[in-house]
Amino acid sequence: MTAKAIRRILLSVALAISACCSANAQQNRPNRPIRILVPYPPRGSTDNLPQLLPQIQAGKLRPLALTTPKRGFQLPDVPTVAEEGFANMTTAAWFGLVAQSKTPPEIVARMNRELVAILKNPDFMAKLRDHSFEAMPGSPEEMTAAARKERGIWKKVIEISGATAD
Repeated sequence: MTAKAIRRILLSVALAISACCSANAQQNRPNRPIRILVPYPPRGSTDNLPQLLPQIQAGKLRPLALTTPKRGFQLPDVPTVAEEGFANMTTAAWFGLVAQSKTPPEIVARMNRELVAILKNPDFMAKLRDHSFEAMPGSPEEMTAAARKERGIWKKVIEISGATAD
């Protein structure tokens, strides 16, 4: 068995039990509990690259693939799950600034202009990249569309998995 075949099998297993699956993949999940040991950094989580990057760079962890839609600037040699044949399993953590729905449009527009200016500042962008973040400034409408899309994806995952807040 080739190294690529082994990597593909390991990736398949990892993705099958991943909590970051698409709704389609959730339907094919095993119907019994699976335990998996994952290095867990103190006071942190293992779901975002910034927390794991130091361990990867130190050679303590070897990433099989990134769940992001495109390769990360931090690990350009690591393929995405889509490149490995799992196109419906992409997901990424993201952050956005929101305001109450009753906030006047002119205030939202000004906040957006100011935030975009900050996010496009080369010094600020460099600081974000130092922490493995990539700025993606956009309009309030783009943020709303992205949030609605994510809500729809995770609603299906919750429904299919039967997850509850208990």
